[in-house]
Amino acid sequence: MLEHQQRMLYRIYGVLNTIEGVLVFFSLFWVTSEQESVVWLGLSLPRLILAGGVLLVVLLFALLSLRVFVNEEWIARLDAKLRHLLVVEGWLLPLACALVVMVLWSGWLLIVFNSGLSYPLGIGLRSIYARLKFLLVWGFLISLQTFLAVVILNSRRVWLEAWNKPAARWRSFRVVVLLGLLVATKVYAADLIFQIDLYRTFYDYFLPFTLLIVVFSWLVEYHRDKPWYRSILIALAVFFATLVLYRATTFIVERPNTPGKAYFHELAEAYLHGRLYLDDPSQTHDLTFYNGHWYVANPPLVALLMIPWVALRGANTLNTVVFSILFGALNTALIFMILQEASRRDWIKLRVSDNLWLTLMFAFGSVHWYIAIIGKMWFMSQIVTITFLAIAVLLAMEKAPAWLCGASLGLAMIARPNILLAFPLLLGITAQLMRDELGKLAYRKLAGWAAWAVIPLFLTVLGLLWYNYARFGNPFDYGYMNENVADFMAGDLKNYGTFHPHFILRNLKVMLLGLPVWKPECGKWAPQVTGMSIFLTTPALLYLVRSFRKTPLVIGAWSAVLLLVGLLANYYNTGAWQFGYKYLLDFIVPVMILMGIAAGQRVSWLMRILILIGVGMSIIGISWWFGFWCNGTL
Repeated sequence: MLEHQQRMLYRIYGVLNTIEGVLVFFSLFWVTSEQESVVWLGLSLPRLILAGGVLLVVLLFALLSLRVFVNEEWIARLDAKLRHLLVVEGWLLPLACALVVMVLWSGWLLIVFNSGLSYPLGIGLRSIYARLKFLLVWGFLISLQTFLAVVILNSRRVWLEAWNKPAARWRSFRVVVLLGLLVATKVYAADLIFQIDLYRTFYDYFLPFTLLIVVFSWLVEYHRDKPWYRSILIALAVFFATLVLYRATTFIVERPNTPGKAYFHELAEAYLHGRLYLDDPSQTHDLTFYNGHWYVANPPLVALLMIPWVALRGANTLNTVVFSILFGALNTALIFMILQEASRRDWIKLRVSDNLWLTLMFAFGSVHWYIAIIGKMWFMSQIVTITFLAIAVLLAMEKAPAWLCGASLGLAMIARPNILLAFPLLLGITAQLMRDELGKLAYRKLAGWAAWAVIPLFLTVLGLLWYNYARFGNPFDYGYMNENVADFMAGDLKNYGTFHPHFILRNLKVMLLGLPVWKPECGKWAPQVTGMSIFLTTPALLYLVRSFRKTPLVIGAWSAVLLLVGLLANYYNTGAWQFGYKYLLDFIVPVMILMGIAAGQRVSWLMRILILIGVGMSIIGISWWFGFWCNGTL
């Protein structure tokens, strides 16, 4: 029987080539032919023939993906043929890769260095290259991915056996060298030759994804029987899929680079120069002015994480959108791992496919999608907070030392201090583990765990107090009271402070009941800038009513949710200018665990429909936010 994991790797190979081929097919229509050569659809006869050939190859790759799924005998024959290619004809694929690289390189040289050519010929080459460059890149990727597919088919054991044979040793060495050269070519092609975002999507996402698949396919030789292997491999695919789609979204909405009011990269540079304030900020909105200097009121974790890059390359080279997307994609993988671990421990009853549906809800059916792609100060803090809270949850599930779980939660606090109120979730996980192991709760042991976990949290609180004192001369002053906020919020902040019961009803109304408004100027319903109900933007959350259980895990998760919601309900603004309710992200990690419990034995068709509706709502929200739907906001 062909193993499921190997079958999945075959499918990935086919899917990659299919997706890239579809992009190539449509790219052939982007540049029209000369008017006198047009035959049909604005294309000349050679272009139509070429488009037909590309479409045929795309269909063949699509068929490959499908037949890998349904026809084991057919794939067994393909497996034997590809193994034969590696062992007997190992020179063929490296040669194909080298030839495609030469074509790409020579094509670029003809465009750049055509001064020695006659003027008409130079223009002709430039025109031809503009039409065929996508096809050339696809040829390179097909060669590379076929080569890597062959590597995947051969376990580490096969490679070691080949290395022990003198006749195969030199060929194996050439394969390793070629792989290194291909990685180098990727860097040059993406950054020096094309300088086009679409190509960077090919090279910077598909290629590393395929390379990492190779690494994990080698590991399967020794870890095929360990359940964590498959979960990590799928989590890796989830990470890169989210990364590609998030990044593609930024290109679609034409906001791929660092926006205004990002601030943290400037703050990282200030730290490197021994300052806690911004010397010459690009803008001052939401900054705090104190003693003649502008300060970032938000806690500093994001800036601290940026320091290595800023120290090596400078603040101006750091793209905060990419930074945010990387952590957003990591969050998606971590949520999947949390659900998988909960399934492994029988805390939830879902299969892998069900957990992937819930992961889809988190990544694309909630406000996490639009928050992760913006790259501004407030949003990056929320994204990074989720990362370290999710890590703390995984550590607790894996019975890591209490101080390590507390340290991870403490790091999350350095981004958003209110996340301390998620501590009951970690306590509930630990209590659940104890009850599963001992059959009852060991309260003394649980208290000891909590005491060790609190130590790093206490040190984190001391660090934040010192940071406030160093900036504003008062350990309890975060700088929010004097923050340069929007006029419509300044009055409430001045009259009631940052937190006050006066705001409870307003916040709960927005979070639970907020609806869109009719915009006569564009004839559409549009989101309210003050926020909308979490059940409207993520309707699958209605299933939370089915999550109530008398177990330590559920009690801990709901305690964390209610404590965080209670604090947020007292906050002086609902989230300001936003789509949906962005503070959902503060308690979304315990909510995802509760959603897994609420789903029961499987994610039902109704729940899937609600998840897909949430994805649609996110698309509308992103369109609105970036000004494509009824004059959104930036």
